[in-house]
Amino acid sequence: MLGSLEVHNGDRSVAVGTVKARLLLVALLLRANRVVTNDELIEQIWGDWPPANPRSALQTNVQRLRRALGDDDDDAGRPRSARPEAAADWQPPTDVIERPDGLEVIIDLAGVGDRLRVAVIDRTLVVSGEKSPGPCAAGAAFHIAERTFGRFQRAVPLRIAFDAGTITATLFQGELRIIIPRIDDRRGREIAIPVERL
Repeated sequence: MLGSLEVHNGDRSVAVGTVKARLLLVALLLRANRVVTNDELIEQIWGDWPPANPRSALQTNVQRLRRALGDDDDDAGRPRSARPEAAADWQPPTDVIERPDGLEVIIDLAGVGDRLRVAVIDRTLVVSGEKSPGPCAAGAAFHIAERTFGRFQRAVPLRIAFDAGTITATLFQGELRIIIPRIDDRRGREIAIPVERL
């Protein structure tokens, strides 16, 4: 396909996002109204340079494309727009490790600058921001384009008792580490309250 790609959903212009999501859309449009296998799509999108886990990468791009096009129901019939990740272009790789003293959340954020926000909303840790693409020489053509750019958001439900004031976050060499110390869960315990006598 030559030239730029412009997508509209009704009167609304749609930003498809990553190069791979755009390639996926073109591959599907060229095969409209027929079943397309994962292997066909992987070959069309990555050619001779597939990623280490091509099926997972394909699924990620399918999810991005669905979000961009406004396919508003996930596989369980829930509205995608109700999920915290709905406004994001991508989700960074994340590990959540539970230890006896609390949780450690590790998120790969290489290349993310100052546009980073970490917050606790209700009982959910929300990490969001934006990653800008690096400079690319005019007229350059990608042979492989796997890095992701744009807005991101990651929501991690916190299923332990914690005090938000004790949470720490450090960003070092592209790795964000968030420590959520566990506190004693006082639900169901008797707590004596002193009575002031007047």
